[in-house]
Amino acid sequence: MEIHPPDNLVVAASTTPEEFQINLSPSLMAQLVTSLWRLEPKLNKPGTTEARDDLRLARRHLDSAWSTLEEAGVKILDYQNKPYDSGLALQVLAFQPVPGLSGQIVLETLKPTILFQDNLIQKGEVIVGIPASESLDSREEI
Repeated sequence: MEIHPPDNLVVAASTTPEEFQINLSPSLMAQLVTSLWRLEPKLNKPGTTEARDDLRLARRHLDSAWSTLEEAGVKILDYQNKPYDSGLALQVLAFQPVPGLSGQIVLETLKPTILFQDNLIQKGEVIVGIPASESLDSREEI
């Protein structure tokens, strides 16, 4: 049985194993990075960035993967709980009125913004909180 790489994976091989190279498409890299980003909080104690006792080894491996991706030029931008600005590389999936807010805030990040070697490969997907008194018709357009 022959194994064929998926269409979005380019494999280039030379005569020596040291020169073997794999190039991922931007969309495949974004999917991989988003999956790792989603995994991270599941390894932590609830409400913290500290690894659960039973998952410390897995968290060390995840941290190592993040370091490798950072060295390759991958940057994750997560705007959760930060002021929303229409100039950010974000796709707003919903605006949600929230009592007590004085401005627009990113309430939830469903996908992070991802850069590879300073090139955008994925726009973040977010839900933005707006002041409850602000009419949805008067909000800033996406």
